[in-house]
Amino acid sequence: FSKRIISETRIEFVDVTPSGGASQDRGFLLYQDLHFNISKKLSLDSRIVFFQTDSYNSRIYEYENDLAGSLSNPSLYGEGIKWYIFLRYSKLYNFTFSLKYSELYQPFEKTLGSGYTEINGNYNNMISFQIDYNL
Repeated sequence: FSKRIISETRIEFVDVTPSGGASQDRGFLLYQDLHFNISKKLSLDSRIVFFQTDSYNSRIYEYENDLAGSLSNPSLYGEGIKWYIFLRYSKLYNFTFSLKYSELYQPFEKTLGSGYTEINGNYNNMISFQIDYNL
C-alpha cells in the first residue's frame, strides 16, 4: 500500500497420495499479512491464516515472525483459523522490546496437540515477551 504499510497474501495447496493404495489427502492454506512501520522505532506485524486439510498427512507448515532467536514453523492440519500480532519497539537506550500474541481455533477438534503439550478444548493462545540489549 505504501512504504509504511505492506500487505502480503499467500495461498498453498497440497495433494498427497500415500503409497500402498491409501486414499488421497488434500488441503489448503490461505494467509494475509499486514506489516505496519508505525515509526522508525516501532513496527507491528499481523497475520490471519485459514486452513483445511483432510488429515495430518496433508499438513501444511507455516513460517511465522517471532521473537529474536526463536523459530516458529507450526504444522497446521484439520480445519481452523490462526492469527497473531507481533509488536517490536527498538533503539530505546540500546534495548529492543518484542511482544507476540497468537491464537489458534479448530472448531471440530476436542483436543489440540499431544502428549505433554495436549490441550483439552479446541482453542489455544500464547503470549511471548522479550527484552534484548545490544552492547
